[in-house]
Amino acid sequence: MSKTTQRIVVLIFALALIIPAGLVGIGQFTQNDQGGRQVADSAQDTRAKVDPATQPKPTNTTEPSRADFPGIDDETEAGAKAATTYLFAVYAYMIGTGDTSAWRELMDPSCEECMRFADNAEQLHAAGGWIVGGEITLSDEKVTLTKGNGASDGASTTAKVDATFHEAAAKLIDDPTREPATRGASQGKFSVGLRFVDGHWRVTSMAVG
Repeated sequence: MSKTTQRIVVLIFALALIIPAGLVGIGQFTQNDQGGRQVADSAQDTRAKVDPATQPKPTNTTEPSRADFPGIDDETEAGAKAATTYLFAVYAYMIGTGDTSAWRELMDPSCEECMRFADNAEQLHAAGGWIVGGEITLSDEKVTLTKGNGASDGASTTAKVDATFHEAAAKLIDDPTREPATRGASQGKFSVGLRFVDGHWRVTSMAVG
């Protein structure tokens, strides 16, 4: 995976907007010394060299506990909302540590882009990179619940959570010997689809707008 792609995939809401050329429609990282210019490929990287020991450290290194999200396994609107809130707590932990186990556990196999994101996050950390900041909080959540008939016909209960996301400013250390790529705070609309399976909510889709 190229350096540019590594910088892009850390943005959860940009996933659906990635194209083969490595561009995204929102949330591009920029070089500190060149304003709004997108970070260059590694062969053109003009960022200043730094002592790796001076790089900022990850801020979210404690794995979230499901116990801290009451109702997360309830087949209700409140349960779907709790699962979505937990999703973004796991996101912050994943981008800070590279541990994708809790993220993968949340995902329905049908959400292929979600699994690819985890793969890319692991590759970034395997290459010695990490992210500082970038936490996501939610507001104005609206849950649409469609109850399934359970054992009678095998249909699962599904939910769609629409909300406004607020993403904190972030620094991406993709090369510890170079100054971090940076991204300012952002916000926008998003939706997440969920399915209730075997007593737990699973994420089936994520989309911006």
